[in-house]
Amino acid sequence: MNTSWRSAKPLVVLSAVLTMGCSGAGQTGAEPATGHSVCPPGRVVGWGDSLTYSLTKVDGVWRQAKPTWLDTIGEDLHVQTVNFGVPSQGSAEIAVRQGGLKPAVTLINNRIPSGSTAAVPVLAISPIDGWTQYAKAGTMEMHGTLAGVSGNLQHTMSSGAEIFGFVPDRAPESVVPVPAESVFSSDIGANYRACTQIIWAGTNNGGQKTAIMRDIASMVDSLSEPKKYLIVGAVPSVRSELSIVYGSRFVDLRSWLVTDGLAAVRLPPTPADIAAVEAGDIAPALTVDGTHFTQAAYTAIGHHLASIINGLV
Repeated sequence: MNTSWRSAKPLVVLSAVLTMGCSGAGQTGAEPATGHSVCPPGRVVGWGDSLTYSLTKVDGVWRQAKPTWLDTIGEDLHVQTVNFGVPSQGSAEIAVRQGGLKPAVTLINNRIPSGSTAAVPVLAISPIDGWTQYAKAGTMEMHGTLAGVSGNLQHTMSSGAEIFGFVPDRAPESVVPVPAESVFSSDIGANYRACTQIIWAGTNNGGQKTAIMRDIASMVDSLSEPKKYLIVGAVPSVRSELSIVYGSRFVDLRSWLVTDGLAAVRLPPTPADIAAVEAGDIAPALTVDGTHFTQAAYTAIGHHLASIINGLV
C-alpha cells in the first residue's frame, strides 16, 4: 500500500448493539464457510486491507501488531473478534471477499478446462474499478464459486499490468461451461452476516470515489437484519458522502487521529508532529511510514472504536 493518509481512505466500522458478552475475547482467524450466519453474541468482524490487518514495523521488520486494534476491541468489550484484513487490497477485493460485491466474469473460451488447476484467464470483469491500484500488490485472491466450481478469483498487479484469472480448487473431470458474465460469489463471509462488522476499505484505490461508495454500500446491504455496523471514514474524497449516507454510523477516524491521536498514545508532540497537526495531517509519531501505524496507535484506535461501539448500546 502506498497511498498516504493525506490522500484518504474510508474506514468502515460496522456498528453493533453489543448487549451480550461472550468468551474468547480478541480471537482472530477465519472459519470455513458453511453457507449460513452463525455469529456468537456480540462477535465483531473486521474487513479491510493492511490497516485492518494492523501491519506495523518493529525493529525494521514488518509484522502484524500484537495486539491488533480488533484484539483491543475484543478485550475492551469482552467479545470475540475475527480479522479479515488482507494487505494491499482495494475496496472491490475487500467487498468481494466479504460477499457484498459479486462481479460478473467472462473467461477465455467461456469454460474451465478439464484436468487442470491452472489459472484460466479472465477476458472481462464487471465492475472494472475498485480493484487495488497499488502497483506492488502482487496477486490478490478471493475464494468462492464460479459456475458451480469452487476456486480463487485472482487479481494480479505486475509491472504496471493488471491480470485477472480463475483458479479451480480441484481439476474438473470434464470441461465446465462458463457463460459470459457469470457471477462469482465469495464464500469467505458467509458465516458472518449477523455479526457486528468493521469495514476499512478504499486505502489502495483512494481516487475512485464512486467505486468506494459502491463497494461499502454492497457490504452493508449484504448484512443480515437487524444490520449491526459503523462506518469509519478516513478517505477525504468520500468522507462527506459517507457521513451523509450513514449518519450516526459514520466515524471520522482520521480527524480524531489528527486532533487526539498523540494524547491517546500519551506522546509529547515533536516539532514535526505540531507542524503536521497544524496542517491537518496525522502526526508522524503515530505512523511507521506515513501510512501504517505504530503499535501504540493501533491500540489507541482499538480503544477509541470500542468506546464508540459501547456508546451505541
